[in-house]
Amino acid sequence: MTMLLRLLAALLVTMLTVPSWAEPTSITIVQVLDLSGPNGDTGKDYMTGAKVYFDSINAKGGVDGRRIQHVFRDDQGNPALTTQLTNQLIDDYQPAALFGYLGNDGVTAMLNTPRINRSGIPLVAPYTGLNVSSDTTRIFHIRAGLEDETRKIIRMAINNGLEKLAVFHGNDSLGRAGMKAIEQALASEKKPLLAHVAYTGQQINQSVKEIWQAKPQAVILAAPTIATANFVREYRKVSPGTMFFALSSINHQTLQEFLGTPQAAQGIAVTTVIPSPSNPTTAIAREHIKAMKIYRDEAPSYATLEGFIAAKYLVEALRKAGSQDPQQVAKALTTTRHLDLGGYLLDFSSDAKRGSRYVDLAVFSRSGVLTN
Repeated sequence: MTMLLRLLAALLVTMLTVPSWAEPTSITIVQVLDLSGPNGDTGKDYMTGAKVYFDSINAKGGVDGRRIQHVFRDDQGNPALTTQLTNQLIDDYQPAALFGYLGNDGVTAMLNTPRINRSGIPLVAPYTGLNVSSDTTRIFHIRAGLEDETRKIIRMAINNGLEKLAVFHGNDSLGRAGMKAIEQALASEKKPLLAHVAYTGQQINQSVKEIWQAKPQAVILAAPTIATANFVREYRKVSPGTMFFALSSINHQTLQEFLGTPQAAQGIAVTTVIPSPSNPTTAIAREHIKAMKIYRDEAPSYATLEGFIAAKYLVEALRKAGSQDPQQVAKALTTTRHLDLGGYLLDFSSDAKRGSRYVDLAVFSRSGVLTN
């Protein structure tokens, strides 16, 4: 047999013995989030933390030999674009999961699209404190909800003698939901709310005036980061001793930048829904710090750590599923009731909607560092 015939024979044997349904060499995950709009800084950090974890897994050979293909798009904080990009990504990539979407309005709009709903693709770790859907077989929250955060703030304020409270909130879904959760938390403690102002783009001085006239001891902030920074800066000019509490949706670095100096943020308390990214007391924080040095070489943040945790949760489900079929991935997620991600514990047994109720309060120091 000539060399050419032997090569052709070998090729024929290979074609006959390798099944046409052989597993692909990669698993595709798609992520649509705000990277350049009002929450762009948070989106960049959240995406970065996830990408760092996926890169670390790929460097070790991927998931059962398959690399993770992490495809992300910028929706600029525009809900219509969230839906449009998601539809396009589903067509182009047939992903195993929708992952790490950011923004309550965008997530809600996307989930209300019939075609996306019919796809059966699970949505994993959306960056939102809202319960955007009652479908617990396709949507998997791993951060505490707004109710948990506001309850923590109200109790902390009352325990420290701060019972005269006001709220500065956004006029978006997060701001309205935050306002409702604050009212519920106050009602459970039988405490009144002195005043609340919804920021709608008007001059910030008008918002400051309306809140200041009520003479609160503390103001709860449930508005976008830049509006919050502008409010705090102007309010401290008329009432420097007032305490501020902010929700975890605030981007800490952006807040400091717009306040002008790290010292300007001193004393602002912020709810945190994950452990400190800079304090290596938990295994997940140590793993994150090490991976950031290798794959990104930038300082960790709460949002990068949250993205890192979310990616680790998804990878555990992919391993359990043993397939990139969205239905199998959803099944793996649904049947995972308890999971320890290096000190960040997930427990879906008592509440199928959220795997974590972890909330802490951190306070900006004079040097601009958030300390618990």
